[in-house]
Amino acid sequence: MRSSLSGFVLAAGKAKRMGVLCDPKANRFPIAKPALTVGRNSLIRQQLYLLQLMGITTAAIAVKHSAETVRRAIVRDNNLSIKTEIFDLNDLEVEDWGAAWTVSRWLAMTPDCPENLVVLNGDVVWDERLARPFIERFLAGSDWGQILAAHTPLEHIFGRFGAIQLKGEQALTIYHDYLNQCRAAAGDQEKLVHARMDYQAAWLRRVEQIAGQVVRVRHFQEKPAQSDYHSHVSSLANVGLFALKTGVFDRFAHSLGADFADFARHLFQAGMIKEHLPLSAFIATAGSYWRDIGTPKDLLRANFGLLNSRINLGYQGEEVRPGVWLGRGVEIPSAVLEQITPPVIISDDVMIGNKVRLGPRVVVGRGWRIGGQARVSNSLLLPAYYPEDRNRVIAARQAIDHAIIAGGTIDRSVENMIAVISPAGEVVYYDYRF
Repeated sequence: MRSSLSGFVLAAGKAKRMGVLCDPKANRFPIAKPALTVGRNSLIRQQLYLLQLMGITTAAIAVKHSAETVRRAIVRDNNLSIKTEIFDLNDLEVEDWGAAWTVSRWLAMTPDCPENLVVLNGDVVWDERLARPFIERFLAGSDWGQILAAHTPLEHIFGRFGAIQLKGEQALTIYHDYLNQCRAAAGDQEKLVHARMDYQAAWLRRVEQIAGQVVRVRHFQEKPAQSDYHSHVSSLANVGLFALKTGVFDRFAHSLGADFADFARHLFQAGMIKEHLPLSAFIATAGSYWRDIGTPKDLLRANFGLLNSRINLGYQGEEVRPGVWLGRGVEIPSAVLEQITPPVIISDDVMIGNKVRLGPRVVVGRGWRIGGQARVSNSLLLPAYYPEDRNRVIAARQAIDHAIIAGGTIDRSVENMIAVISPAGEVVYYDYRF
């Protein structure tokens, strides 16, 4: 029977900017980005949770690089009711189809494809409060596609995210005022910077007026350059959450050829917008949280955002003290527990020694052993993703700060570093401040 709504998670990316965490050449146990954890749960679990909040009961997950870590994360973290299907590009001997072509091929190979599809990037954290209003507005309307758009400072958009340009006289007026300022600046860099600041402030006021509304999309500008002062760069970023009528893939199958197509450039801009099919943006409300997990710093900041209550990502354990959450099977001396500096999340089956100092802003993944008198602050200790990778120890009296530790026995103090297991089997440390 043909279902009305299903989900599709894009979890096949190569994660080049994550460095050694995801690089099989540097890390014996490379991790796919969607398997990385924010709090006690993996990103892929968060995507499935978001789909479930939308009332979706089935979802496909496209995987390729370090695919086994995504599979294990789903089994380990997924205590949800949503049913999942793995679409493994390795089985099809595909290197890279592009996101839109991947979804198109999955639909072509699915006997009972849905009428509507929600597509999520597997490496983005969204505020769960956006889920229901986003899908409700799409299902209540007649548009062929709807994109989640969120106000994002221009300095974060440049070179990294697609900017969404809206239809409407007010949007064009804001742009024309900005363009006139740029022309009047006559190449004066200081005046150009001020013109852009005024433009961004005007866009923010406009976004606040239309927050929670659905507005028609006029154009996409993919990863605009910071040096381009004259383009219509809005402060609305495409944050990788789409709802689409699946018929749009049938309509544009001919233009998604050459075995590669992405959403922004090919399906949306060259397809739907060019042929005037209704494509809209749902404008996220002010203060709604989202973060693309592109780099190790992003991963830490997403965890800090959760710890600081900027986002709600579901159950994190039992809150035994304000800002301190414990999972099942945690062994911790009462004196250590009382002296934790919140916020701290300690996942299942963790053992903590005497006189350990934890916090602030610490997430301890499943299975870690922290030796006596160790200090851990502003850090993420990742759970195991491979059956043979079970050794997770912070040795006694070591200090860990602003670090991401992926496993092994850590017998030295670590600051501003990522620790992984090299292909040779030893723990190696990499500075991630880039």
